[in-house]
Parts: sequence; structure tokens; C-alpha cells
Amino acid sequence: DNECGIDCCCCGMTMISTDHCLILFAILVGVGLTVLNVQFVMRDFGATWMKSGWDLSVNVVPLVLYTLCLLFLLAKIESLSTLVLMKKHVQEMVQAQARVEQLREGLILYWSDVTDVTEF
Repeated sequence: DNECGIDCCCCGMTMISTDHCLILFAILVGVGLTVLNVQFVMRDFGATWMKSGWDLSVNVVPLVLYTLCLLFLLAKIESLSTLVLMKKHVQEMVQAQARVEQLREGLILYWSDVTDVTEF
């Protein structure tokens, strides 16, 4: 539907939907927050290694897990988008089939009236 592409000299990317763009943005935010948290923990010179390790595990591990989940979702978003698009097309086909059936019934009625008039 609303695909846009970004091409570079060595790689390219196609944005499938706004959800795709939001997931990419969330991944960038997650990586940025992870880097900032690591820097803040490492800059605390008065902290012991045990406290630094605890701070890292409390602050950074959830962000890393969040970013990894988003990466896995990003890897599957193309197939998810394809499934959603196929479901939309199936609904459109069902509606089109209903319209064709109505038209068919109308034509059968019309031609039966035409044959009645010609027989009369």
C-alpha cells in the first residue's frame, strides 16, 4: 500500500507500513537508551563492581530484552503484513462475489422477463 524505499550504495530497505517505521524507531530508541544507561553506570566511579553490575542488570537488561523482542518482531513483520493484506483481499473478494451473485440474479430475472415478452 504505502511502501517507500531507502537505498544506499551497499544496502536498501523498504518500509512496508507505518507500523514498520514505528518498530524501527522503537529499536533505535531502545539502543540509544541502552547506550545511555551503560554510560551512566560506568561513569559512577565511586561505585563498586558489584553495585555497577547490579545497576547494569536492573537498568540495561530489560532494555536489551525489549530491543531484542522488537528485532524479532521486525523480522516477522513482513509475513504479518502479508497475512493482514491477504485477509483484506479475501474480504474484498467475498464482497465482490456477493455483488456478482446479485447481478447474476438480476440478469436471470431480466432475461426471463424478455423471454416472456417474446413468447407473448
